[in-house]
Amino acid sequence: AILPQDEALETEIFHSDGAKQCAECGTAFVPHSNRAKYCEACAARVHRRQKNQSDRKRRNNTDK
Repeated sequence: AILPQDEALETEIFHSDGAKQCAECGTAFVPHSNRAKYCEACAARVHRRQKNQSDRKRRNNTDK
């Protein structure tokens, strides 16, 4: 038994029943919860981007 070197292919073969596609990059991943929308690599990047947008919005709306 040889495991595939491609992580997306391995996920597709072995975890196809619970696998989702990342909304950011499109790779297949196995979510740790039913709310997961992004793979682990993209999740931190997306979270940082969303936090920055929220902070920017909050700073612009203060004392106006």
